[in-house]
Amino acid sequence: MANETQQLSVNVYNHEGGVVGTHTLDPRIFDVTIPEELVHFVVVAQDANARKVLAHTKTRAEVSGGGKKPWKQKGTGRARHGSTRSPIWRKGGITFGPRNDRNFSMKVNKKVKRKALFGVLSDKVRQGHLVIVENFDVTPVKTKRAFEILKALPLSIDKVRTPHIGVVVPRDSSAMQRSSRNLEYIRMMGSQSLNIKDVLHAEYLLMSATSIDEIVSLYFPANK
Repeated sequence: MANETQQLSVNVYNHEGGVVGTHTLDPRIFDVTIPEELVHFVVVAQDANARKVLAHTKTRAEVSGGGKKPWKQKGTGRARHGSTRSPIWRKGGITFGPRNDRNFSMKVNKKVKRKALFGVLSDKVRQGHLVIVENFDVTPVKTKRAFEILKALPLSIDKVRTPHIGVVVPRDSSAMQRSSRNLEYIRMMGSQSLNIKDVLHAEYLLMSATSIDEIVSLYFPANK
Protein backbone atom coordinates (compact mmCIF):
# COMPACT_ATOMS: atom_id res chain seq x y z
CA MET A 1 0.00 0.00 0.00
CA ALA A 2 1.12 3.54 -0.69
CA ASN A 3 2.26 5.83 2.08
CA GLU A 4 -0.80 7.36 3.72
CA THR A 5 0.85 10.79 3.94
CA GLN A 6 1.25 11.04 0.17
CA GLN A 7 -0.97 13.64 -1.49
CA LEU A 8 -3.13 12.41 -4.35
CA SER A 9 -5.07 15.23 -6.04
CA VAL A 10 -7.40 15.24 -9.03
CA ASN A 11 -9.16 18.08 -10.83
CA VAL A 12 -12.72 19.08 -10.00
CA TYR A 13 -14.91 20.17 -12.92
CA ASN A 14 -18.02 22.32 -13.11
CA HIS A 15 -21.02 21.52 -15.30
CA GLU A 16 -19.45 23.35 -18.25
CA GLY A 17 -16.30 21.23 -18.16
CA GLY A 18 -14.05 23.86 -16.61
CA VAL A 19 -11.57 23.09 -13.84
CA VAL A 20 -12.67 24.85 -10.64
CA GLY A 21 -10.20 23.28 -8.21
CA THR A 22 -8.68 20.05 -7.00
CA HIS A 23 -9.73 17.36 -4.54
CA THR A 24 -7.32 15.32 -2.44
CA LEU A 25 -8.07 11.60 -2.53
CA ASP A 26 -7.48 9.27 0.37
CA PRO A 27 -4.54 7.01 -0.64
CA ARG A 28 -5.91 4.21 1.55
CA ILE A 29 -8.71 3.82 -1.02
CA PHE A 30 -7.51 5.46 -4.23
CA ASP A 31 -3.81 4.53 -4.28
CA VAL A 32 -3.77 0.80 -3.57
CA THR A 33 -1.98 -1.86 -5.61
CA ILE A 34 -3.23 -5.43 -5.48
CA PRO A 35 -2.68 -8.57 -7.60
CA GLU A 36 -5.11 -9.27 -10.43
CA GLU A 37 -5.80 -12.70 -8.98
CA LEU A 38 -7.45 -11.08 -5.96
CA VAL A 39 -9.82 -9.09 -8.16
CA HIS A 40 -10.67 -12.21 -10.16
CA PHE A 41 -11.41 -14.17 -6.99
CA VAL A 42 -13.75 -11.50 -5.61
CA VAL A 43 -15.62 -11.14 -8.92
CA VAL A 44 -16.09 -14.92 -9.23
CA ALA A 45 -17.29 -15.06 -5.63
CA GLN A 46 -19.78 -12.24 -6.19
CA ASP A 47 -21.22 -14.03 -9.23
CA ALA A 48 -21.38 -17.31 -7.34
CA ASN A 49 -23.14 -15.76 -4.35
CA ALA A 50 -25.69 -14.10 -6.61
CA ARG A 51 -26.38 -17.31 -8.55
CA LYS A 52 -29.93 -18.63 -8.44
CA VAL A 53 -30.11 -22.41 -8.64
CA LEU A 54 -33.12 -23.11 -10.87
CA ALA A 55 -32.41 -26.43 -12.60
CA HIS A 56 -33.97 -29.31 -10.68
CA THR A 57 -34.66 -32.90 -11.63
CA LYS A 58 -36.60 -35.58 -9.78
CA THR A 59 -35.18 -38.86 -8.58
CA ARG A 60 -36.99 -42.19 -8.90
CA ALA A 61 -38.42 -41.61 -5.43
CA GLU A 62 -40.07 -38.33 -6.50
CA VAL A 63 -41.61 -39.03 -9.92
CA SER A 64 -45.22 -40.15 -9.93
CA GLY A 65 -46.28 -43.72 -10.62
CA GLY A 66 -44.25 -46.87 -10.47
CA GLY A 67 -45.85 -48.29 -7.36
CA LYS A 68 -46.66 -51.63 -8.94
CA LYS A 69 -44.15 -54.16 -10.20
CA PRO A 70 -44.60 -54.14 -14.03
CA TRP A 71 -44.48 -57.94 -14.33
CA LYS A 72 -43.61 -60.92 -12.22
CA GLN A 73 -40.03 -61.64 -11.38
CA LYS A 74 -39.66 -64.94 -13.26
CA GLY A 75 -41.12 -66.81 -16.19
CA THR A 76 -41.69 -63.98 -18.68
CA GLY A 77 -38.34 -64.12 -20.43
CA ARG A 78 -37.91 -60.41 -19.86
CA ALA A 79 -35.50 -58.60 -17.63
CA ARG A 80 -36.34 -58.12 -13.97
CA HIS A 81 -37.92 -54.80 -13.05
CA GLY A 82 -39.44 -53.55 -9.85
CA SER A 83 -40.73 -50.15 -11.00
CA THR A 84 -41.57 -48.33 -14.21
CA ARG A 85 -39.99 -45.20 -12.73
CA SER A 86 -36.48 -46.62 -12.72
CA PRO A 87 -33.96 -44.27 -14.40
CA ILE A 88 -33.63 -46.67 -17.35
CA TRP A 89 -37.35 -46.37 -18.13
CA ARG A 90 -39.00 -43.64 -20.15
CA LYS A 91 -40.44 -40.99 -17.80
CA GLY A 92 -38.41 -42.49 -15.01
CA GLY A 93 -36.33 -40.66 -12.44
CA ILE A 94 -33.06 -38.92 -13.28
CA THR A 95 -29.75 -40.22 -11.96
CA PHE A 96 -27.25 -37.57 -10.81
CA GLY A 97 -29.29 -34.77 -12.33
CA PRO A 98 -29.13 -31.11 -11.22
CA ARG A 99 -30.83 -30.33 -7.91
CA ASN A 100 -32.00 -27.00 -6.54
CA ASP A 101 -30.36 -27.62 -3.19
CA ARG A 102 -26.86 -27.20 -4.63
CA ASN A 103 -24.77 -24.53 -2.94
CA PHE A 104 -22.42 -22.48 -5.14
CA SER A 105 -21.73 -19.75 -2.60
CA MET A 106 -18.17 -18.75 -1.80
CA LYS A 107 -16.94 -17.16 1.38
CA VAL A 108 -15.00 -13.92 0.95
CA ASN A 109 -13.27 -12.21 3.82
CA LYS A 110 -14.56 -8.66 4.32
CA LYS A 111 -11.04 -7.23 4.26
CA VAL A 112 -10.30 -9.05 1.00
CA LYS A 113 -13.47 -7.71 -0.61
CA ARG A 114 -12.62 -4.15 0.45
CA LYS A 115 -9.04 -4.48 -0.73
CA ALA A 116 -10.18 -5.63 -4.17
CA LEU A 117 -12.62 -2.71 -4.44
CA PHE A 118 -9.93 -0.24 -3.41
CA GLY A 119 -7.57 -1.72 -5.99
CA VAL A 120 -10.10 -1.30 -8.80
CA LEU A 121 -10.87 2.28 -7.74
CA SER A 122 -7.14 3.00 -7.68
CA ASP A 123 -6.79 1.69 -11.23
CA LYS A 124 -9.45 4.16 -12.38
CA VAL A 125 -7.40 6.99 -10.85
CA ARG A 126 -4.16 5.79 -12.45
CA GLN A 127 -5.86 5.52 -15.86
CA GLY A 128 -7.32 9.01 -15.54
CA HIS A 129 -10.83 7.54 -15.67
CA LEU A 130 -12.03 9.01 -12.39
CA VAL A 131 -13.74 12.34 -13.04
CA ILE A 132 -14.92 14.55 -10.21
CA VAL A 133 -17.69 17.11 -10.67
CA GLU A 134 -18.39 19.82 -8.11
CA ASN A 135 -22.00 18.67 -7.58
CA PHE A 136 -24.88 16.71 -9.09
CA ASP A 137 -27.44 19.50 -8.95
CA VAL A 138 -28.91 19.14 -12.44
CA THR A 139 -31.19 22.06 -13.31
CA PRO A 140 -33.60 21.60 -14.96
CA VAL A 141 -34.05 17.90 -14.19
CA LYS A 142 -34.08 16.68 -17.78
CA THR A 143 -32.21 14.05 -19.78
CA LYS A 144 -31.03 16.70 -22.24
CA ARG A 145 -29.40 18.72 -19.49
CA ALA A 146 -27.71 15.64 -18.00
CA PHE A 147 -26.32 14.74 -21.43
CA GLU A 148 -24.97 18.28 -21.90
CA ILE A 149 -23.13 18.03 -18.58
CA LEU A 150 -21.70 14.61 -19.38
CA LYS A 151 -20.55 15.70 -22.82
CA ALA A 152 -18.76 18.74 -21.38
CA LEU A 153 -16.74 16.58 -18.98
CA PRO A 154 -13.61 14.61 -20.03
CA LEU A 155 -15.49 11.34 -20.50
CA SER A 156 -14.60 10.69 -24.17
CA ILE A 157 -18.20 11.05 -25.35
CA ASP A 158 -18.40 11.68 -29.10
CA LYS A 159 -20.57 10.84 -32.10
CA VAL A 160 -18.73 7.59 -32.80
CA ARG A 161 -18.42 6.05 -29.36
CA THR A 162 -20.05 6.43 -25.97
CA PRO A 163 -18.29 4.69 -23.07
CA HIS A 164 -20.06 3.10 -20.14
CA ILE A 165 -20.10 5.62 -17.30
CA GLY A 166 -20.64 4.78 -13.67
CA VAL A 167 -22.15 7.73 -11.82
CA VAL A 168 -21.48 7.43 -8.09
CA VAL A 169 -24.10 9.60 -6.40
CA PRO A 170 -24.35 10.56 -2.72
CA ARG A 171 -27.41 9.77 -0.63
CA ASP A 172 -29.28 13.03 -1.30
CA SER A 173 -28.73 13.25 -5.06
CA SER A 174 -32.02 12.47 -6.76
CA ALA A 175 -31.80 15.08 -9.54
CA MET A 176 -28.94 13.32 -11.32
CA GLN A 177 -30.62 9.94 -10.99
CA ARG A 178 -33.91 11.15 -12.43
CA SER A 179 -32.30 13.06 -15.29
CA SER A 180 -29.92 10.23 -16.31
CA ARG A 181 -32.14 7.15 -16.10
CA ASN A 182 -32.99 7.28 -19.82
CA LEU A 183 -29.32 7.20 -20.88
CA GLU A 184 -28.55 3.55 -21.53
CA TYR A 185 -24.78 3.89 -21.11
CA ILE A 186 -25.16 5.31 -17.58
CA ARG A 187 -25.12 3.06 -14.51
CA MET A 188 -26.10 4.74 -11.27
CA MET A 189 -24.21 3.64 -8.16
CA GLY A 190 -24.72 4.64 -4.57
CA SER A 191 -21.66 5.85 -2.71
CA GLN A 192 -22.70 3.64 0.22
CA SER A 193 -23.15 0.46 -1.86
CA LEU A 194 -20.31 0.22 -4.37
CA ASN A 195 -19.45 -3.24 -5.62
CA ILE A 196 -16.50 -4.36 -7.65
CA LYS A 197 -18.44 -5.63 -10.69
CA ASP A 198 -20.19 -2.32 -11.31
CA VAL A 199 -16.91 -0.44 -10.99
CA LEU A 200 -15.16 -2.80 -13.42
CA HIS A 201 -18.04 -2.60 -15.91
CA ALA A 202 -17.81 1.19 -16.06
CA GLU A 203 -15.04 2.61 -18.23
CA TYR A 204 -15.30 5.95 -16.45
CA LEU A 205 -16.39 6.79 -12.92
CA LEU A 206 -18.08 10.12 -12.29
CA MET A 207 -18.18 11.27 -8.68
CA SER A 208 -18.75 14.41 -6.69
CA ALA A 209 -16.66 15.53 -3.75
CA THR A 210 -19.56 14.55 -1.51
CA SER A 211 -19.58 11.02 -2.97
CA ILE A 212 -15.89 10.60 -2.23
CA ASP A 213 -16.28 11.88 1.32
CA GLU A 214 -19.11 9.41 1.93
CA ILE A 215 -16.99 6.52 0.62
CA VAL A 216 -14.09 7.47 2.88
CA SER A 217 -16.32 7.90 5.93
CA LEU A 218 -17.95 4.52 5.25
CA TYR A 219 -14.71 2.55 5.25
CA PHE A 220 -12.66 4.73 7.60
CA PRO A 221 -14.98 6.40 10.11
CA ALA A 222 -13.45 9.42 11.81
CA ASN A 223 -14.35 8.19 15.30
CA LYS A 224 -12.46 4.93 14.98
